[in-house]
Amino acid sequence: SLIYLRTICPWPVSDRDAVIQTKVSIKPDGSGARAEFNAVDLPEVPPVDGVVRLRVSEGAYYLSRISAQKTRVLYEVHSIPGGEVPSALAKRALEHLPHDSLFALAKRAVAMRGRYEEFRNRYDPARKH
Repeated sequence: SLIYLRTICPWPVSDRDAVIQTKVSIKPDGSGARAEFNAVDLPEVPPVDGVVRLRVSEGAYYLSRISAQKTRVLYEVHSIPGGEVPSALAKRALEHLPHDSLFALAKRAVAMRGRYEEFRNRYDPARKH
């Protein structure tokens, strides 16, 4: 999938954006999944004035089922923010980005619960009959 991602940054740092391509793979037994992502150049989505385009941003989420209620998540990312970024702000982002990203992902998963039953019935290996 392709998404447009824009990060609003605190002054004096300019906002950042990227076009992110993601590939998801699920283990056949449903016990885990991997979502690998990287920034891509997409001419249909030109840079925005005043926003720094991330040219290098890549990483992955690795999810492993621990139990029916728990999932282990490993998050890896490598990104070059471009432009000028004060070291204190860069350090804060590095410390908070993984937690904030996973928290937002969990919140979104709860909000979407039950909305993709047809998709899950078709593609979730654990639901195969």
